[in-house]
Amino acid sequence: MLADVHNATVKHSKEHFLNAEYARKLFSSTADQEKLRLLYDRIRTLYQNCYESFVSGKGGDSTLLVNEVHQKIVSEDANYLKTALPMLQGLHKMGMLHQIANDLQDDVWWSEDQSIEALEALKVELEKDR
Repeated sequence: MLADVHNATVKHSKEHFLNAEYARKLFSSTADQEKLRLLYDRIRTLYQNCYESFVSGKGGDSTLLVNEVHQKIVSEDANYLKTALPMLQGLHKMGMLHQIANDLQDDVWWSEDQSIEALEALKVELEKDR
């Protein structure tokens, strides 16, 4: 909500999110869950690297940030993000990014202002405008 991400990007991100949800349910054993945890950590690292570039450039277009992270995930799919879970593809991994972003306790945001307080203030503003 804090970021101005284009509707088309939001729609695709939701689709990726659902693909990741299916994968998470499929890989439910303890060993698979550990492999997934390591993969989520690597995805978070890719995001963080892109986010640091975004912030150091004084912010900008949040859609470009999402796109940059998606491109990194695809380009690193067979290398840095390679996993022993062969059915996982780049689209699942992009969805994993959005699963992380969906958790307000995590550190994936699409704007410079990274606070739950800012999100709550925006919600209040939106309610006033209704």
